[in-house]
Amino acid sequence: MGDSKKIVPGMEVYEDDGYWMWVAFAPNCRLIVAFIIGPRKQYVADELVKITYERLSEILLQENVELLIQSGNFMTF
Repeated sequence: MGDSKKIVPGMEVYEDDGYWMWVAFAPNCRLIVAFIIGPRKQYVADELVKITYERLSEILLQENVELLIQSGNFMTF
């Protein structure tokens, strides 16, 4: 009973075939950071992580520069 597995009939078209919409979002502010439409494969997920990292890095870098300017600890040459 504990080791029994549910047997499901075979499918001709699997859910993993075709394209998916991959989304990276910030639920607390309902912000979609990035999305990709592509197959359900690891390389697509990796690309979404890369794009998300790049976009968030840009935002955080800009905020850090603004904080430095406001604090007076920012120097230009």
